[in-house]
Amino acid sequence: MAAVPDTPQSFGKYQVVKQIGEGAMGVVYLAHDPSLDRNVAIKVIRKDILDKRQAAQVVARFRNEAMAAGRLQHPGIVALYNYGEDDNTSYIVMEYAPGEDLESFGVRRGVVPLPEAVGIMAQLLDALHYAHGNGVVHRDIKPSNLLVLADGRLKITDFGIARIATSKLTQTGTMLGTPMYMAPEQYMGSGVDHTADLFSSAVVFYELITGKRPFDGTTIQELAYKVCHVSPVPPSQVNPKLPPAVDGVTLKALAKDKAARHASALELAQAIARATGRNHQSVFASGLYAPAAPPAPISPETLRALEGALLPFIGPLAGPLVKRSAARSQDSEELVELLRRSAGEFSNDPILLRNLRAVLIDTAPQKPAPAAAQAPPVAAAAVARLPTPMTGSAAPVSSVISPEKLELANKTLVALVGPIAKVMVKKASSQARDFPDFCNRVCEQLGSDQERVVFLRGVGAR
Repeated sequence: MAAVPDTPQSFGKYQVVKQIGEGAMGVVYLAHDPSLDRNVAIKVIRKDILDKRQAAQVVARFRNEAMAAGRLQHPGIVALYNYGEDDNTSYIVMEYAPGEDLESFGVRRGVVPLPEAVGIMAQLLDALHYAHGNGVVHRDIKPSNLLVLADGRLKITDFGIARIATSKLTQTGTMLGTPMYMAPEQYMGSGVDHTADLFSSAVVFYELITGKRPFDGTTIQELAYKVCHVSPVPPSQVNPKLPPAVDGVTLKALAKDKAARHASALELAQAIARATGRNHQSVFASGLYAPAAPPAPISPETLRALEGALLPFIGPLAGPLVKRSAARSQDSEELVELLRRSAGEFSNDPILLRNLRAVLIDTAPQKPAPAAAQAPPVAAAAVARLPTPMTGSAAPVSSVISPEKLELANKTLVALVGPIAKVMVKKASSQARDFPDFCNRVCEQLGSDQERVVFLRGVGAR
């Protein structure tokens, strides 16, 4: 697709497709990552609109915040992939998450039914609880920074942008909405911590369930005074359909004194659930924004196969990395992406990505099939080499090598060579006299000693 005038052709390896957004500080582009064959979003700071005396500080803060956001791996947060800069621009490369922002949704829908609003807040607060636990405070929670995907999932975007907003930028039209969601301490310039995000989230909740903001004003000064000194009208007085219990939890989250608010995003989510007569564990079951049923736990077999796929690239670090990443992942897809990003210099290696995804394909639940076609169990890794092939009279392979061992071999090979594994297993098993002979025939088809070691470990051949 041809680039529009004044649109750069690329940022590093990322090929620009088109401009998809523009804000006070810069532009957002849709781009393509040829290494991984996926679309990404690139947010670019336009240094030309920054005061020259502030540009270095602004860019430095942008870089630091990009690094902080890059630590966050959560399904409710738009992932950050990369950061780059040159003489004219600084940019961050993010997950491309097409959807409707909550601001547009609110304009279209008006007052959101309480069950849907609770579902939105459950997802928002879950993501914030994770971010806060990792030392990251968003500072700019507002509907336009909350994306709703086609499948109903909510994602927070623009981590770190609020931290580099200067008064010069804030006064340009596109930033005027931000003050309506700021906590009192942000106006007063006092210490801002995670409770500022809770205040902003409560403003979003109030607006969802009433169709109005708790604070409004015709000027920034009037708005700031109300946020810092005027108590909002209880939500049930604006929308009589709301249960009175919602007033208490909402007004507490909107307390002027941050010490009087809920202690954490999790505590706020639990309070909303109680106020609306719901069990916190089941609030995701409400409304349009309910994500799919919780994914099944990632099986030990899949974890071992992923370890085998990583081992040729990062060596003995594979095991600890898989264990640590699995504890932070919601499902297998998220785990694979986290493993890929954590692979250091190999993070963009197409062979590694292919092998990781091959594990998912081969371990995906399948319809019942004859025993020989069932999804094979996965190998555990153990460094070893195999002796020379055993000799003796030939026997039908099906009676010499058990189906379980063949399936184990197939699973181990998938992590190394991808879908061709089945062909290799079939060829070796049709010629082998016994299991050691089978293993050696497979090793002859592998391209490196490292792959052979991984395979032998995987099938338990000493």
